Amino acid sequence: MRHFPTLRLALAFLSLLVARCSFARTVDVLYVSTTHAVTTYTVDPVSGLPSEVGNPLTTPNKQFLQAVIPAPDDRFIYVISSDAEFGLSHYFINVYATDGSGVPQEPPVQTIAVKLWGFLRFLIHPSGKYAYALETYTTGQEYASTLYLYHIDTATGMLTQDPKVQATYGPDYAYLELLVGFNGTGTRLYDDWNGYFGHGESRDNYSYHRISGDTGALSADVGFFGTANYDTSSFTVFTDKLILVAVTNAVYETELYVYKNVKYPQEPLFTCTQAMLHACYTAEEFWVSPDQQYVFLPEWQGTFTGGQTVVARIDVAGRQLVKMWVVPGIRWLYFSPDDKLIYGAGWDQPIQVYRFNSNNGAVEPGGSITAVTPYSVWPAVRQ
Repeated sequence: MRHFPTLRLALAFLSLLVARCSFARTVDVLYVSTTHAVTTYTVDPVSGLPSEVGNPLTTPNKQFLQAVIPAPDDRFIYVISSDAEFGLSHYFINVYATDGSGVPQEPPVQTIAVKLWGFLRFLIHPSGKYAYALETYTTGQEYASTLYLYHIDTATGMLTQDPKVQATYGPDYAYLELLVGFNGTGTRLYDDWNGYFGHGESRDNYSYHRISGDTGALSADVGFFGTANYDTSSFTVFTDKLILVAVTNAVYETELYVYKNVKYPQEPLFTCTQAMLHACYTAEEFWVSPDQQYVFLPEWQGTFTGGQTVVARIDVAGRQLVKMWVVPGIRWLYFSPDDKLIYGAGWDQPIQVYRFNSNNGAVEPGGSITAVTPYSVWPAVRQ
């Protein structure tokens, strides 16, 4: 009898441990959207095999689906749709709760209608407490944009618009405001005042808003980086410490510049040319892994249909990109937030799942998904 209290204490501790493990369980989720529907898949991070779960979600009143934005914990998804195929009319933000597998539950817990002859861009802060909507509209031949803050009830997923407008841009004939995304710690919202002047001339003026952790309110824009290219195009990615810019000239020759992420850096830390890594010569676009250690570079092999993707480690100390792995084929890549899975998507191609090892940059094929094209993919992790 004297041992029973000890046994009860041990059982209580075990129950608490099981409860904590259950609470900590995460599920890798992939949403595949088509014109009017969203299909949910869970993906085994060890095998990379996907499984369809639940029933597909269809947009209300056959609205045209524009985007699926999962909350950081994937307990809610925000489905952006419109009543015109290319979004030049009324927009709708439909909020859906999800079950333990990430499957959205109908009906939506909230629908917000946005009357807009233009475009809507919607981002959720990494904390899950705030969202930002950039409404871009036309005024004759010019574009103007307004940036709004929404507060998110983390228990219900519902949105409440802040009464204060966070920023306005334009109207302007040549320049268009774009939201780029957040830094890793969620203290900055990057944006781009992008201008196109014809004859191949384009300019990007990158800025950031500081974000209040208490209220989500944004500071005024702080300019920090710009590109001005004639007869070239550029593609830019920001990490917490670096700015990576691929500049491609008129004959499709590319160089990748790596800068420190400081205000208006004068010289790159290093430049990746064909001599350093052949993939830098062809990578008009590229991707950086969530851990910010690796860059994924499409390497065309003579044609625009064949090739491979080179995985290179960013060696800042050595001022170089180091080739680590090769993925056959050219696809657009999307990364799971937990840095374990990569999804390769291409026109009229199955969605290929890859397992990713951030310790050594290894990428191994898993399963695949055959989806109706055109489609878009939206990775998430349900917590």
